[in-house]
Amino acid sequence: MKGDYANMRSTSTRRAKAAGAAIFAAAALAAVVPSGTAHADSSGSNGCAYIYLSGRPSGFKVTAQRTNQYCNFTGHLQVTGPNGLNRNSPTSNSPSQRFVVTGKGSGKVCVTAWKKSGNTHTLNGRACNNVF
Repeated sequence: MKGDYANMRSTSTRRAKAAGAAIFAAAALAAVVPSGTAHADSSGSNGCAYIYLSGRPSGFKVTAQRTNQYCNFTGHLQVTGPNGLNRNSPTSNSPSQRFVVTGKGSGKVCVTAWKKSGNTHTLNGRACNNVF
């Protein structure tokens, strides 16, 4: 009887260890393999720059705009990001200026508001978010 109990206990312990290993392996795999629905979806502002970022590294969209009616100046918006993304909007004096850009890759994406004064441009806000 003692041998049967020890044998049952040993079998039960092996099954529990195997189940634990399977659960651990599944959790580790989930941490490494991204979900099909994981994506960037974020926004933020700084000074006169506003960014809305959506998508994933395989393809993302950046909506750049001035933050509000107090950002009434002549200038442009610049979008920079992964894989050499560097696009400039046309010069405008509209406080509701908006500029949409698409890109690919992971990393930091920034919208910079530039105020034009003669032949120079002055930084008037920079908002950044990450694509991951």
